[in-house]
Amino acid sequence: MQTKNGKAMDSFFDITINAEIHQPKYEQLKYAIKTRIVSLPEQVEYLPYENDLAGKLGVSRQTVSRAYAELRKDGIIETVKNRGSKIINRDFRRKPTVIAPQSQFAQPVQPSLPEQACGTIAAMFNSDREDSVRTAYLPWRVTDVLERNLVEKGGSVAVYNTRSSEWQDADKILESFRANKIRWAYVHASQRTMQLLPKLAEAGVRLAMQFDTLSAYGEMAGLFGPNVNLVQLNNPYALCRTVATEFADADGILYLTNNHDKKKWSDERKLALKQYTETKGIEFHEVVENIPNPLEQGDNFHYSKWHKAGFDGVCRQIDFVRQCKRPLCIGNNDRTAVGVVDGLVENGLRVPQDVRVIGYDNLSELRSYNLSTFDFNPEAIGQAILGLYERHLNDPEHEPYSSRAVTVYPKFIRRMTT
Repeated sequence: MQTKNGKAMDSFFDITINAEIHQPKYEQLKYAIKTRIVSLPEQVEYLPYENDLAGKLGVSRQTVSRAYAELRKDGIIETVKNRGSKIINRDFRRKPTVIAPQSQFAQPVQPSLPEQACGTIAAMFNSDREDSVRTAYLPWRVTDVLERNLVEKGGSVAVYNTRSSEWQDADKILESFRANKIRWAYVHASQRTMQLLPKLAEAGVRLAMQFDTLSAYGEMAGLFGPNVNLVQLNNPYALCRTVATEFADADGILYLTNNHDKKKWSDERKLALKQYTETKGIEFHEVVENIPNPLEQGDNFHYSKWHKAGFDGVCRQIDFVRQCKRPLCIGNNDRTAVGVVDGLVENGLRVPQDVRVIGYDNLSELRSYNLSTFDFNPEAIGQAILGLYERHLNDPEHEPYSSRAVTVYPKFIRRMTT
């Protein structure tokens, strides 16, 4: 079985082991193998023989044996007599590492960055625009926080927009990192940035990875080696806590989303709301409207489709809204929520006197609607990332190679729709 699927085996043979960093070689190899197991086709059941892999990578047999031993200890592979090391667990990525969250809604402590020692860090993300124009997209806002703090200490931030063809190749990014002496990077988790991580990690670049959802964190956290620190946004908790404290009188909640956003981030919020309403005896309805996939539509996708989803969704549920004394409508994004407001007004209901409406995203272009909404709290995210960077600066060579994780909470902004 090991001699077949040659292309799949090649993914193990291109692993880079960096002898110049503090992390032991067997640990580098262990985490590199884990990232590759996830993308292997199911028919590839075995890892390369230890001698073969050692020869290809230019490391000792003992290094490979130690890495395989660690993988066996973690329950990822097992030894099969006369066959080699068989992959028995491909679902380890769904077992996130233990995190150390902040106390509820506490803001990160202001880091004390050393004067004139910050250097340049990278901000790597897949922007919402193909060019590098600064937009209101969350990673840009986080980057602004990082830059504002680092510039005061003589540091700087280099932006790598992986949606641009210029920065879609890991080798080209590493070449730029070396030229600019970058050894630390903030990375916003996306499918494209995830594809670049293995080579960055193998080159010894320290990473702070930001996740926008708990579900994405849960799926991916187990992939990372100890050179990756994690920052996660706990949207479900922030949403339910706000509903419980700010809208405790709600006797009916209508949650409006669409088929595209549902699995990506909307479902985890819905499930948390559903659990909350069940414990409180509050009636809960969800509306899922069908819209085209924005990624497939590209520039042909128009944001009005999200507005229409909110408008049509609330109109279909208007009888439920009317029967509640203190209804609360929650749109999965701001554009949907604005559509909800327009749909309610169309049906003769007043906002917020008759129905209260909440959005999500705090989009600057919709500010004139005075929509109550959730902001992703880029300031808190940026401060959390800077705290991780401070830890690195204090002892860059001997920093313990164990991941740390910080939980950040979106903040609710009350405006005129609640």
